[in-house]
Amino acid sequence: MSAQELLGCLLFVYQFFKNKVEAITAENKRKGHGDGTPEMLSWLIVAALSWSLNVLLTNPIWVLVTRMQTHTQAEKKIMEAKREALLKELQRIF
Repeated sequence: MSAQELLGCLLFVYQFFKNKVEAITAENKRKGHGDGTPEMLSWLIVAALSWSLNVLLTNPIWVLVTRMQTHTQAEKKIMEAKREALLKELQRIF
């Protein structure tokens, strides 16, 4: 998963929460509470929730990618060591 895909996920979640906050403030204005615009604290909460949810959803993917990469690198090192040992053994024999 690339950084662009993660950013897309973040923006999708942010827009979802933003729409909910705007709907709630519009409903409050209709009821006579407030002027219908969200406060700064509301935007901060929306941003925090979006980042948190994004991390919770994408962190397992990053862990899996990292494990696959380190496993592949370790496997390459093991194969290189086996190859070198085999070449040394063949040189010793011949």
